[in-house]
Order: sequence, then C-alpha cells, then structure tokens
Amino acid sequence: MSNSIIILGPMDVGKTTLASSLANTLNKPRCSLDEIQWSYLAETDFDHKKVKALLRTDLEMFRLYADPYMVDVVERAILEHPGHIIDFGGGHTAFDDPNHANRIKTIFASIPLVLLLMPSAVTDVSQQMLPGPAEGKKMNPTFIEHPLQYELSKHVIYTHGKNADAVSREARIWIQEHDN
Repeated sequence: MSNSIIILGPMDVGKTTLASSLANTLNKPRCSLDEIQWSYLAETDFDHKKVKALLRTDLEMFRLYADPYMVDVVERAILEHPGHIIDFGGGHTAFDDPNHANRIKTIFASIPLVLLLMPSAVTDVSQQMLPGPAEGKKMNPTFIEHPLQYELSKHVIYTHGKNADAVSREARIWIQEHDN
C-alpha cells in the first residue's frame, strides 16, 4: 500500500480512533491535521488572538478568515505525508469559497482512499448523536452537513451502532478492495 489514506468527518465521530487503528493494523505512519496544523500556521501571519475572538463571536467570520490558511494546511500535509493515514479535523473540508473548494478537490483528485465517517445517513440523527455547540455556536452541524466532504470521499462508513473494532474492520475491508 503506497497510497495515503484520508479520513474525513465531523468532530467526535471517531476519525482519530480509526486512524490509529489503521496505522497499527496496516503498519503505516499516521498524521493528524489537528496536531500539525499549529506548526504550519506558526510559519504564517495567522492571528491566533483574532481567531479565538471570532470563535466566540462570529463563526462565519472565523471561517472566512481561517479558510485560506486551512487550504494551505491541507495541501501541505498531503504533500509532506505521502503514504500516511491522515485524519482531518472536522473543519478541514468545510470550504464554501468556490476557489478554496476547487483547490481542495484538485488536491484530492489523485487520492483514491478517502473515507468519510458519519454516524448516520440521516442528518438529524447525526446531529443528535454528535456534540453540536462549541461555546454556544453550532460548528458540528456545519461539519455534518457540508457537501464538500461527501464530494471528496470515496466511501462513507456509518458508525451508529458499531464499536471502534467494527468500524476499523469495515474500513480495512474497503481499503483492501480499493487499494491499487
């Protein structure tokens, strides 16, 4: 298996757990965008104080400010971690600007192993099962409903009623069938 495996989904759906399990069972290195993004952002003019203030007051302005930086984070992580299992944060594929979305689609075009974890095919069920508000804001519903992650994914695993081992087993079977 020489290809990277990318795992997408909203917050707290089990991306990190699945990535760790796959890294162990497939003997591949793992990369977490939530962990490495801060070192990447430290090399830019990204304003952490501004972002913290926007998170408390205006999520849309937060996303408008952060999105160009996050596109760079995604692109750099994929380029610098070939052959890794990469688990994305909930917001790493929630781009509304068509230029950002198209850039992400271009980055993903050559990656055949992209999994999306979602609790249920029914949006309302997914929203009930996962934490929604962050400091009174509704971030996870945005990440659950955002269409780009569905466009980018090659396979969706619905996690409701499955333990971590069952999700990992389903992912491994799909990967073995689709890894060229």
